[in-house]
Amino acid sequence: MQSDRISLTEKGTNAALQAKLEELKAQRLKEFEEKQICQKAVLVAEYLGRETGGRYPPKYLYENLGLTIFYDGYGSYLSVSFNDQYVVSHTGTFGASLYHPFQPWEDILNEQYLKAKALCEKKERETKEESLRIELAKWE
Repeated sequence: MQSDRISLTEKGTNAALQAKLEELKAQRLKEFEEKQICQKAVLVAEYLGRETGGRYPPKYLYENLGLTIFYDGYGSYLSVSFNDQYVVSHTGTFGASLYHPFQPWEDILNEQYLKAKALCEKKERETKEESLRIELAKWE
């Protein structure tokens, strides 16, 4: 049948589209890694979000300023949406399968990351101090 055949033009177009897609995906994944989007989103979810129930914790949900981050620590699954549009999907096994960069949500993520990082560092200092106090008490 004539309709079952793909013309040479269509093959060329498909190949060009495939090449463009692969190039864009490689560029986006490189940006994703360089900007440390996954690490920032996980820290925000863990320190500024709330723990949600589930069979295998920990699971965290952060919702603020139109930004929603869901992180499943057991399955290493991360999703980020901004104003109900998915912008990041990442699994620990397969890596990022979606990264849609545009400034509003990344700016919010970076601001919230700084807050989460400060809380994380404070908690680490307090934990270290408590550990030192316990050790000191053993020797006094």
